[in-house]
Amino acid sequence: MSSVSLSLIVPTYNRAAQLYKSIPTFLSQDLSPNQYEIIVVDNNSTDDTPEVVRKLFVDARCQCTYVHEPNQGLHHARNRGIKEAVGDIAVFGDDDILATSGWLSALAREFSENPNTGVAGGRIRPEWDEEPPEWVFDYGSSGFHGVFAFLDLGDDRLILKDGSVFGCNFAVRKDLVVKTGGSYPDTFPRRLRHLSGTGEYAIADNVRREGFEVVYLPGADVFHLAERSRATLEYFIDRHERWAVENIFEGGFAICREFV
Repeated sequence: MSSVSLSLIVPTYNRAAQLYKSIPTFLSQDLSPNQYEIIVVDNNSTDDTPEVVRKLFVDARCQCTYVHEPNQGLHHARNRGIKEAVGDIAVFGDDDILATSGWLSALAREFSENPNTGVAGGRIRPEWDEEPPEWVFDYGSSGFHGVFAFLDLGDDRLILKDGSVFGCNFAVRKDLVVKTGGSYPDTFPRRLRHLSGTGEYAIADNVRREGFEVVYLPGADVFHLAERSRATLEYFIDRHERWAVENIFEGGFAICREFV
């Protein structure tokens, strides 16, 4: 079994305060520091993100890089990170997640032991800023809260025949994502919603077309910041409107292929 190296790509935009929480969890992984790097891609922040990132990286044992990406949009930031990455596996991690210590080592084992795994990601649990209303836990499936980007498909490794793991806990073989065109447009602010696309879902579909598998991997766990202010009917409507736009993109308007 050959080992693989990982490049953790963290797009960020005006989240300096949150980076104080997330980056330390990325730096304290139980994976060997020689086996992974961290690339923070600053997507035009106007706060003190550059200073915060450089401060947090001072005593890092793994390779750490700060990159400024002027083209606004999550897919631009992810693609810039992919271009900078030196690892075999590109791992997408949001700036508002908290990683468990075994997150990256679980991903590394999966890709090392299973050469047919093209994409892998694990459980995403809520980290509420304050206690949400009771109805939140009754909406939809108790194990899959897509509106809040929470994912729990159980304790067994699963090969997903359709759909995808979520973008804040998403790893893909770098050569595959480059070959298939990179990261497609993802969620945009309301005023630019018409530009939204399928993001990591497109990557997963492209990987399957190449004959590789998309895997849900228990053990590769993270926590995702959940704001109680989002537990409203308006937010649910907003999310479903975004998904409707993404479905249109998926239906034949996908024209972004970054690496071709």
